[in-house]
Amino acid sequence: MGMESYFVRLRPKEDEHFPTNKADLIQKFIEAGLYVKMKKRDYLLEELFIMRIEENSESIGEITIEGCFSWFEKGLEQCFTKIQVINDQVGSIQPLKPDNTALQLSKDECILQIKQFYHDNYKHFLLRYGNVEIRSLPGKAFYDLRKIKSFFIRLFGST
Repeated sequence: MGMESYFVRLRPKEDEHFPTNKADLIQKFIEAGLYVKMKKRDYLLEELFIMRIEENSESIGEITIEGCFSWFEKGLEQCFTKIQVINDQVGSIQPLKPDNTALQLSKDECILQIKQFYHDNYKHFLLRYGNVEIRSLPGKAFYDLRKIKSFFIRLFGST
């Protein structure tokens, strides 16, 4: 997770029925209408987020959803929608900020808490890259898109 990304952690609630392994979890995501694709050791969630699944011998320990600051405002809306689908259709979860403090399952409150937590990181991103508004995965995908966009701007002028 680089300077271009933010993430939210999802911890299954212990007293709830939740898939106990990755294969069952992915199947439940598909049944809930979420598109999931394997990418190396991670997953792509709806081709919008990188998802990591932590599995121990008996259960799913945690799910991490990572998004890119390049479309932070809209991305947070989409991220919350995915969190809500997971909670409602896959199994009860507790969303967490990276510091392990709980996030509310209310859309406005959850988004506000994430924005507040990442305020300085997002500000640094904007100072370095500007308000790019590119819907991108974090990591290499973002930097590759920036190179392509930069090439076209040099070739055809700013748009």
